[in-house]
Amino acid sequence: AHRSGRAVPSGPSAPPPVEEHEPPGDDRSAADPADPAELRRAHRHCWVLPDDPGEGGEQEEPFAGVVAEWRLGPTGWLARVVYALGDGEMATVVESWLGADQLRPA
Repeated sequence: AHRSGRAVPSGPSAPPPVEEHEPPGDDRSAADPADPAELRRAHRHCWVLPDDPGEGGEQEEPFAGVVAEWRLGPTGWLARVVYALGDGEMATVVESWLGADQLRPA
């Protein structure tokens, strides 16, 4: 009898997220840069940095998001992120692959 084996993908993969608890008094802000390795280990909640400045050149606030998965692309780590733009009835849900440099730990 021939057994059909399932192919196992090869190549690097992101480590699974690990629950981490920040020590009391850690006031790391959403704007602090983060090492992609730290983001991969951290909670799946993240901050998505806006692409461009808002009106008047002011930087928009980051958007709260959730990382669904990670993959290593040709230019570095990418995260599949779901986040909302806008508020209330005008909110739009976005799902996108973003570079680790566009994310910060929440």
